[in-house]
Amino acid sequence: MKLQKCSSAIFGRRVESTDVIVTIGAYQGIYWTFQLFIEEDDEVIVFNPTFDAYRMNNLMTKGKIVPVELEIKSDQWVLDRELLAQSFSNKTKMVVLNTPHNPTGKCFTREELTYIGDLCKKHNCIVMSDEVYDRYTLNNHEHVRMASLPGMWERTVSLYSAGKMFAITGWRLGWAIGPRQIIQKLHGVALKLT
Repeated sequence: MKLQKCSSAIFGRRVESTDVIVTIGAYQGIYWTFQLFIEEDDEVIVFNPTFDAYRMNNLMTKGKIVPVELEIKSDQWVLDRELLAQSFSNKTKMVVLNTPHNPTGKCFTREELTYIGDLCKKHNCIVMSDEVYDRYTLNNHEHVRMASLPGMWERTVSLYSAGKMFAITGWRLGWAIGPRQIIQKLHGVALKLT
């Protein structure tokens, strides 16, 4: 109940118990999300440099990683919007978002997230938003949750980690939050894989 109440506050909407699934760390949520949405030859957009778990989980599904390089300009990591737009195709099924980004620390801005979200809506794909570092923003950057943006709740799986949140990384406790219809399907994946 407390997780549901806290989640409602951070998303600015009522989060029901059916919108949440508890995982063995966020890593299990990553695994289940890939297993649910990605099939052989489906494309998954990631932002490079990227956390290796995304590539490893993608290998198990035989999907194709489509890297979008983040660039350094004036000591800041910058998203090349044109490159991102060109990376989408009719095979794109998911965008993996990690903000604050591991390993760069980049906090995607509201404008960047809105742009990413608009492309996902245009191409009808899912966002897996890995937000395990949501409390570690640098230089007073605002942490914006993808699922809180207009039209993105319905197509976003947000992942969290108690180990990261409370700096107790030995604890493998995580959770995924998203629309009921996606979370119900994640429960189905969990039943088959655990």
